[in-house]
Amino acid sequence: SNYSIMVVIAGVLLSLTVLFLSACAYGVYSFPRRLQRGEASFVDACAFQFDKCRPDAFGYSLFFVVRNALVSVCPTLPNPFLQTFAALLLYMISLTALFAWHPWRSGLATKADIASTQCMMLLTVFGGCFASAGITSHAINVSAAFVAVCWGCVVLGVMLYAVANMLSNWRRRRFEWYISCSAHSTGALARLIKLRGGPGVCIGACASDAELMFDTLGGCSAKCLLLLSVGFIRQARCLAEVVTARVNAVPTKGITCPGYCAPSKDFMEQYSTAVDMNILTVRGISEDAIQDTIRWLESVEVCPFPEQANVASVIALFNTVLPPPAASSTSRFDCDVAEPPPAKPLKLLVLADSECYGTIATGVLLRAILCGLATDSALALGMLLSGHELPNSVEAVIVLLHPGVIRHSSFGNVISEVCCKAALGVVPVVIGA
Repeated sequence: SNYSIMVVIAGVLLSLTVLFLSACAYGVYSFPRRLQRGEASFVDACAFQFDKCRPDAFGYSLFFVVRNALVSVCPTLPNPFLQTFAALLLYMISLTALFAWHPWRSGLATKADIASTQCMMLLTVFGGCFASAGITSHAINVSAAFVAVCWGCVVLGVMLYAVANMLSNWRRRRFEWYISCSAHSTGALARLIKLRGGPGVCIGACASDAELMFDTLGGCSAKCLLLLSVGFIRQARCLAEVVTARVNAVPTKGITCPGYCAPSKDFMEQYSTAVDMNILTVRGISEDAIQDTIRWLESVEVCPFPEQANVASVIALFNTVLPPPAASSTSRFDCDVAEPPPAKPLKLLVLADSECYGTIATGVLLRAILCGLATDSALALGMLLSGHELPNSVEAVIVLLHPGVIRHSSFGNVISEVCCKAALGVVPVVIGA
């Protein structure tokens, strides 16, 4: 009969739902262990589940799909009062979870979820008021009018918000700083600056769509920061970003890394043979514009990266380029990356070569990440540069290795000292290999 067919179809669809919920539950259960083992394939496969939630609230993805599944089952309850009570109970639990966890990566998405949940609770209450009186034409008309007015207000509010946001973007810049850099040589330094500047900093090397980043630099960035490393000028994308900043009159500053030299006159004349010009020609950048931009680079205000750097000098450099807010002389960034007090015994050290700015920036960034992930309050993390003695209280060392480490005898001596201690845990990290 038709009823039997309907039951079979409902059973098949319900089994698919149960299988999907089981897969989501298994993903949430194994996510911390897989992430700790560095299984990138698992993270990519479950990106639909975890990409929208914050890392510390990854379990909300399972709660979200289970809640939706239970809400869809509420209309099957035999009593209208039970239907209304079950739906309101699920929405109340969901609203409590939203206020407790703030799970979505975007704060605006969390606010939208809270507003939609409250709207559904209101609609459920109104539906419960009419349910006891029976289904009449008047009740249907009032309910339909109320739903139409609510959704009309929501659509109108979204449109007004979009228009207001577009008008405000015309008067202000979305990003305070746009960082143009080489991902291979100065990527860690750029991420340190983003840690210092927060959401107002955009790194151009992290985007795959170059056209979008050029539009972001020209139309949405208040200032541009150039990390001038050895291979900066030879990268077509970096130079295209500099041309974009010059053409759009974006205020530009620079940080010159050790080894960087201003391009010579012969290099400017032979630039077309040293770099693939087809990438630049497609974007309408001529050879004359490139030569004018390279000459314009000489007038850009730059700050040198210290050759013999430490954590304090790196923080001082960042305070010069990106001054901290006037309300507070010490920023959260300074607290995150500053070295711990000497009185507290160190248990974990990040060992970096003082003669390589790439490893120094990576070491400061790695230490800031480890401080944020550390769950043991007794664990003291620090950073040690070559040329300093290794404290006796250290139990483990993360050694940052780079291609030129063999040529630096002082850093090699420190590595030898670390390896000779049998009770010391050593974790090598290869940079730019």
